[in-house]
Amino acid sequence: MGHIKNLALELQAAANSSFRLIGYIASNWSWRAVGHFLRYFFLKSFLRKPVPFYLSLAVTNRCQGRCVHCYSYLQRDDDRSELTTAELKSVIDQAGRLGIFQIILTGGEPLLRKDMPELVRHARRRGIMVRLNTNSLLLDREMAIILKKAGLSQCALSLDDADPGTHDRMRGLPGHHARTLANLKMLRGVGIFSLVNIYISKRHLASGPEKTIALAKGAGARGIVILPAVASGRWEQEFDQVPDESEMAKIRELQDLTMVFTERPSERSRCDALKKFVIYVTAQGDLTPCPFVPYAIGNIKEHAIDDMWRRFCEAIPPVKRGGCPMNDLAGRAFIEKIVASASEHLRQGMGR
Repeated sequence: MGHIKNLALELQAAANSSFRLIGYIASNWSWRAVGHFLRYFFLKSFLRKPVPFYLSLAVTNRCQGRCVHCYSYLQRDDDRSELTTAELKSVIDQAGRLGIFQIILTGGEPLLRKDMPELVRHARRRGIMVRLNTNSLLLDREMAIILKKAGLSQCALSLDDADPGTHDRMRGLPGHHARTLANLKMLRGVGIFSLVNIYISKRHLASGPEKTIALAKGAGARGIVILPAVASGRWEQEFDQVPDESEMAKIRELQDLTMVFTERPSERSRCDALKKFVIYVTAQGDLTPCPFVPYAIGNIKEHAIDDMWRRFCEAIPPVKRGGCPMNDLAGRAFIEKIVASASEHLRQGMGR
């Protein structure tokens, strides 16, 4: 029965992903994007190349918020300069050549940079779908229209609790709850496919995420992604906030065919990093397996992305694991060893 249930959840997740994919391609139509997706699908499904579906690209560590669970919090102490516009465009170009379908512009708060429309336009011209993760403080109708014209396909906002006070405390931003709801309605009005990210820890699972989901739907969200807590960044040692398997089972019950999705739809699912679905580039150019993993394979100023990615894929053993490797000490040692092996092979390759 467990196998059948897992299979049903995975089929449901596949249907959900397909529905959302069609929705956000249609929301800002581009034949180049369709062609780029077909190329990604061919590379992945027929040539069996380990092409990540998306690149999460941090453009800054600066942010007005003070989220209790911020994964990039520790990076704010990095005194290296942020990537320039030209360097970010180079990352986008390399992602396109690798076959990556989507780039998620994130941070920090990406709208603190003035070159967001330029970066979105640059990616769009290469057929890459672009999503913006923003706290929405600098987002208004005028900016949304500018970004849509530049080629933005998705915009993701965070809504962590139906109660305004709880949400605002989590984000460290008084009034943020009301602004998020207003901007969800605004995005619906200008035709940008809006996602809501709901961060769920043990503490917040008890408060009833069903209410938050209902609120997000009512405000016009086109998709909802549930993000179970990860012991990373500001919560690096907060293992007690990570949902256990019984709590993950409750989270999975919230999934549906069209709107609500979580990264690990069944108990046998692997995390996106280990199934080679994602890579992450920090605001200083370090490449890591995902935003929650702080171990760098290399830096884009010294190595090509496809070379770093290939070394990482070669280092992953043929194993199947459950949850995020950052959520226990053994998992951290496991992913750190993989990254260290990839980094060492990268250095050896440079010496030849």
